[in-house]
Amino acid sequence: MMGRGATTKLPVNLRQQPENIEFYTHGRQSGLAKYQYFGPEVQFAHAMAKIFPKEKIIIIKSAASGSSIQEWLPSKALYQGLLRQVKFVAPSNGSKIEAIVWMQGETDARTEASANSYAKNLKHFIQTLRQDLNANHVPFLIGQINQKNSSFPMEKQVRAAQAQVAKELSNTLLVSNDGLTMIYDKVHYDAKGLIELGRRFAISFVNYRKQQLQKD
Repeated sequence: MMGRGATTKLPVNLRQQPENIEFYTHGRQSGLAKYQYFGPEVQFAHAMAKIFPKEKIIIIKSAASGSSIQEWLPSKALYQGLLRQVKFVAPSNGSKIEAIVWMQGETDARTEASANSYAKNLKHFIQTLRQDLNANHVPFLIGQINQKNSSFPMEKQVRAAQAQVAKELSNTLLVSNDGLTMIYDKVHYDAKGLIELGRRFAISFVNYRKQQLQKD
């Protein structure tokens, strides 16, 4: 998700980058709320910084607006670009991957063929990415796509596929996007919606961590 939230609509406290956060996008280190628009990473980063104040947290954003899941398959350019970005940052300082956050799927809800193959393609993407990043047990957070949008006639099928994958793959969590506010096009989330989405991703990750600690 590129994100279409207007940075000018961010609350003042979210415009200041936490000291223990490093943010990378477009293959280089950057300011967290530096550009004209932002995505769910801003609120997610602030939540992580507050919950884990003694940890150095690195967030790497790799996004392509309007992309289909097929464009993220292992042989494709977006996937290879994602790997390069992560491997450029992580090995250089001994960082450990703690989570993968995924928000994509609307484009695949435009046609029946894409929707019907979504579950298979998403599972392949997750399994291969975990293997390539040596992160087989890392939580994978799937943001479920919008519902009841006429632009995406196959949204029910894609939503069902996302739920199916979250159920079938271990350490894979489904994050609801229901009720999030949007901009005029009724497709992209507005600033308020993206802040809430980032919060939901953070809550999902923290709850996962708590469950793992209880098991240990």
